[in-house]
Amino acid sequence: MRRISIVQCALILILICVAGCPAKTLEVRLIPPASTFDVVAVMPVEIAYAAAPGESKRRTHDVLSALWRQTTWRVLSPQQFRILDAQSPDLLTASDLILRGRDLGFDARRAIVLKTRVAMAEATGRAETSDGGVGHDYQGRIDVHVTLLGMASQILGEVHVIEQNDPFAERPEYDELPTVSVALERALNALLEACPSCIATIPRPDIDVFPNPASVLLERDDAGRSLRQILDATSGPERDAMLWQAMQYFRHDITLSQAKRLADVPPGACFGAKPVKGLEPGDCVIAAEGIGIDGPHALGWILSRGEQVALTIVDNVGTSRIVLVDP
Repeated sequence: MRRISIVQCALILILICVAGCPAKTLEVRLIPPASTFDVVAVMPVEIAYAAAPGESKRRTHDVLSALWRQTTWRVLSPQQFRILDAQSPDLLTASDLILRGRDLGFDARRAIVLKTRVAMAEATGRAETSDGGVGHDYQGRIDVHVTLLGMASQILGEVHVIEQNDPFAERPEYDELPTVSVALERALNALLEACPSCIATIPRPDIDVFPNPASVLLERDDAGRSLRQILDATSGPERDAMLWQAMQYFRHDITLSQAKRLADVPPGACFGAKPVKGLEPGDCVIAAEGIGIDGPHALGWILSRGEQVALTIVDNVGTSRIVLVDP
């Protein structure tokens, strides 16, 4: 009997419906790779619903944070690479991944791209309980699609999640749609369960680090105004509240004083309670060996090399200096 190859037949399909479909659905389709890929390049999350400025950046942060918490994969954030034509049948030549591979030491032919799209089936109005309780404006269901693409733009895997938005759920001030975060987490969990060894891992240190939230201040509204420009046109407690709320999404326990300080710090990776040896909580790494650092994954990649590295940091009082960090 002729044996069919893995690539020809090994299509994993999981369909789970909880409390009735389509209120809560999880679907995974995956072609297991014959060998481990070198790196996954994460594209900005596509937002297919009306949202406040910075929504794509917030949801992309959800994706990157989930990958940071649950894997030690080699991950490229959207700021670390460029795809000039996402519809090209050859992502290798339609991107700068070959150059990035030379800089960071990976084979671009062994890279895959992770694309995410979030949509919403909306319904308007208010939800009320029999005892007179009133919920938030009803937003319908959240649809999340995560797709893994090879360099020839071939689909290697797909995850589809439907999550019903609960109009009575608690919502933090910094997130109008926490159901989106829940749906993204479910989608990525399913992907990781289906293919835990799809991407090469790196021996990065166990550190508490988060991206400097100030990058969200560059996001623009429909009128072309950046959030920083909007803040500059505001003053007093109103400005403080807007700034704090914008940054809380990226670090839920951030204080107002920290938010004010980080607003003037360049993009980078900032340490929480568990920094690398020689640095302090609150220090932000903005470059390594003269190359800009945009967040945790870029820093983890550098620190995983197991050699001394020169980090440019901005400390808690706003002083910039270079620190040599040993492995």
